[in-house]
Amino acid sequence: MQYKRTNFLVNKKFQLKFAFFVSTWIFALSMIYPIVIYNIFEFFLKNIGSATAAAQLSPEKIKSLEGQVIFVLGVLQLIFLGVTFILTIFLSHRIAGPLFKLKRAIDDVAKGNLDQRIYFRKTDHFVELQDSFNDMVQNLSTRQRDRDH
Repeated sequence: MQYKRTNFLVNKKFQLKFAFFVSTWIFALSMIYPIVIYNIFEFFLKNIGSATAAAQLSPEKIKSLEGQVIFVLGVLQLIFLGVTFILTIFLSHRIAGPLFKLKRAIDDVAKGNLDQRIYFRKTDHFVELQDSFNDMVQNLSTRQRDRDH
């Protein structure tokens, strides 16, 4: 029988917060392009309206402006990618950091260290894993002591 996923929100608080952050960031970045393009069209509409301005906007001048617009949009895209990359690293650290600590602690317990406890920062995700892990190790330690006595 093939496994079917029935619950997509396994950690509702984290998943909704993460989805909201990513969606908000993408929305904010995507709104900058229409504003830039709108301003470019406004510039052309204001300047092409007069006959003297139309004479000043030769095909070469328009081609030059087109190149400048493409350059500005390219630079904006690189800035957005850079900022998104940096924010993603910081956000993923709050996810990967606790999982990394948990893996190291599990490895220590597997080697027999039942005194192992983990503590996450207040801003880290998955604090409930910290509590569950610490409870599990405490219970294992208690059982071990009871067996030994």
